[in-house]
Amino acid sequence: MRAAELAGRDAGTQAFVTYADPPPEFSAGPLSGVAVGVKDIVRVDGMPTGGGSALPPEALAGPQATVVSRLLAAGAYVAGKTVTAEFAILAPGPTRNPHNPAHTPGGSSSGSAAAVAAGLVPLAVGTQTVGSMIRPAAYCGVVGFKPTFGRIPVDGVLPNAPSFDTLGLYAADVAGVAVAAGVVCDGWTDPGPPAPPVLGVPEGPYLEQASAEAREAFAGHVRALRDAGYEVRRVRVMADFEEVRRQLFTMNRYEAVRSHAPWFGKYGHLYREETVAVLREGEGITDAAYGAARAAREVFRERLAGAAHAAGVDVWVTPAATGPAPASLSTTGSSVMSLPWSHAGLPSVCLPAGRAGNGLPLGGAVRGGGGPGRGAPRLVGGLGGSPAGPLDHPPRCRPGGGWSAPPAPTATGHPAPAPLPGSLPPTPPAPLDVAAALPPPLPWTSQPPCHPRSLGRRGRPKGARGAPPARAKPRAWGRAGKGAAPPAPGPPGCRPLRKRLCGARASAEAESSAPAPDAQPRPARAGRPRTRPFP
Repeated sequence: MRAAELAGRDAGTQAFVTYADPPPEFSAGPLSGVAVGVKDIVRVDGMPTGGGSALPPEALAGPQATVVSRLLAAGAYVAGKTVTAEFAILAPGPTRNPHNPAHTPGGSSSGSAAAVAAGLVPLAVGTQTVGSMIRPAAYCGVVGFKPTFGRIPVDGVLPNAPSFDTLGLYAADVAGVAVAAGVVCDGWTDPGPPAPPVLGVPEGPYLEQASAEAREAFAGHVRALRDAGYEVRRVRVMADFEEVRRQLFTMNRYEAVRSHAPWFGKYGHLYREETVAVLREGEGITDAAYGAARAAREVFRERLAGAAHAAGVDVWVTPAATGPAPASLSTTGSSVMSLPWSHAGLPSVCLPAGRAGNGLPLGGAVRGGGGPGRGAPRLVGGLGGSPAGPLDHPPRCRPGGGWSAPPAPTATGHPAPAPLPGSLPPTPPAPLDVAAALPPPLPWTSQPPCHPRSLGRRGRPKGARGAPPARAKPRAWGRAGKGAAPPAPGPPGCRPLRKRLCGARASAEAESSAPAPDAQPRPARAGRPRTRPFP
C-alpha cells in the first residue's frame, strides 16, 4: 500500500504520524513484503523521530534501532511511524479506538495497536514500561506480545525507564506474533514439546483491581479452561500489592527524570503538563529511595517465582486490563493489571477475549511463571497451534472467500466490527509448528475476533448501512515490487508470512469467486471511493 492510500485510510483512526511508500524490492525472509508500523520513539533511518512531542526531531535523532534493522533484514518494510503518548509516558496522542472513535485505544503504544486493529498494517512495533503493550491490545482487540525484559535490544529507542522499557509486537493472531518474534528476539528457539500447562489465577488484591465486569468475564474464561481439561489453580499472591505499586513507580519516576536530562533543561517549555508532572515527581525521589525500591524488586521477583513453583503453576492467566476502553480521549486507561508482571520483567501475551456489555473488546492475558522453561518462546508457542492461539475463534471468512453475516449493532450504536478478509492455514508452518506436541487450543472464548472495518474520514465504521461485499478477495501482506526477484525459499515448510497468512494467491482468487450464500452486496456510493479494510 502506498503512502497516500495509507494516509487516506488512516484519516479516521489517526494511528500514524508519518507514512512511507514500500520499496521497489524486498529482502528475502520470513517477513518478505510485510508492512510494519513502528512506534514513534523507535528510530528508523530516513524518518524523523518525534516521540509524540513538540521537540525538534533533530534533538532526538540517532542511529536506527536494532529491532528495525532486524525486521528489514527479514524482508519487512516500515510503512510509517505510529502515534505514541508523549515520550511513552502519559499525555495521549490523537489516535482513536477503531471500534468506537469516542473511546481511547490505550497507551502509550496507541497508534501501533490501533493500526493493526483497523487493518492498516498486519504487524506493528510498540514498547511497554508498565502496561503500554498489553492494555492497548486489550482495548483494540488484537494480540499483543511483551517479551521478557531485555529479550529485544532497546538501542535506538527513546528511553522512559530503562529498568522496565521493553519492545513488543502487535499482530492479528498468535501465529503472526510467533513468526515476527523469531526475527526480533534474541535467542528465540523452538520451545520443544511442552507438557499441558498448569494455569494459575493470582487471587488477592491484584485481581481486585479489575472492574466487576472484567472479573465476571474472566471467571467465565477460567470455567471454560477447566471444562476443557486444563488444571487451574488459585494461588494467593501479592498481598502487599500497593507496596509493589509504590516500588515500581519509585523506580519509574526516578529513571524518567534521568532519561530526559539531555532534553528537559533546554526544551522543558515544550513538554506537555502530564509529562512535566511525572518528571517533577521523579526529581523528588532520593538515591536512597531508589536503591531501596530496586532491592525490593529483586525480593518481589523471587517471591512471585517461588509462589508459582510451590503451586506447580506454569503460567498465570489474568484480565489484560481493568475493563473495556474508557469513553475518553484524554486518558489512556489504567496500566495496573500489567504492573506486577512488568515489575518482575516477565513476558505477557494479550489475547482478544470477547466483548463487554457496550460492545468493546475485552482482553485476557497469559503471563510467564518466572521459572526455568517458562520464558517467552514457550509462552507464545504454548498458546496453541491454531492461528488464533487459545481463543478458539471461528474463521474470519468462509472457505469460499465470502464474508460472514454482519454482526448486530452494539450497545454503543456502532456496528460490531466485521472480520477481515483472508483465510488462515490450520497450523503455523515449520520451524514454528509446535501444534503436534501441544494440547488443544485453550477455549478462552467462543466470540468472534475483534477486528473493525476500516474507518471513514470522520471516524465512522464503513459499511454501517449494509452488509459487506459478497466477494472479499484475500490480499497478500505487502506487495511485491515491480521487477523484484522472488524471495529465496526458507526452511522446509516455511513460506513468507504474507503468503502463509493469506494463502496462495491463485487458490484464494479461485475460492473467492463463489459468493457466500448469506452475504449481501453493498452498492457503491457515488463520489466517495470505497475503502477496503485490509492492505
